[in-house]
Amino acid sequence: MQDVPLTVLTATLLIYWIGVGVMIVRVRRALRRRPDADTQRRFERFNLMWVVWVTLVAAWIGIPWATLAHLDIGVATRAPLITDGFFAYIRHPIYAFSMLLMLCSVAIVPTTPMLAVAAIHIVMMNAKARSEERHLLAVHGDAYARYLRTSGRFLPRHRSPIV
Repeated sequence: MQDVPLTVLTATLLIYWIGVGVMIVRVRRALRRRPDADTQRRFERFNLMWVVWVTLVAAWIGIPWATLAHLDIGVATRAPLITDGFFAYIRHPIYAFSMLLMLCSVAIVPTTPMLAVAAIHIVMMNAKARSEERHLLAVHGDAYARYLRTSGRFLPRHRSPIV
């Protein structure tokens, strides 16, 4: 059950790249019908860029699998609770800046699809932050409960940080 999100992500990427492959085949078939098709085919024999792309796609799919296979994050795994730096003020600074970047993207590209992507992104970041907070509360107990009271999730609170 723990690998379901990773499986869904992998399936999504696989479907995406199969779609890309189908589009490539369609474009190549269309190019073969052109009069200069022989010149194009001769050029493609010497073009090794496809090796780079295949390697990049394999790495893009394989590296997360390899990394996650070695991670063991659970209630039994107890890393130290970090409450200094940005974390003294905001519990999830990376998510906060990610949402800020998404809102800036909406300001730059004010379209309906971009607004929809931003809304989904913000909802997903909020859900992920809540999930992490439940996990950290289970791992760190009272220390994390005190930290919750003194820091904001995405925006700083007006209270003094933990010292």
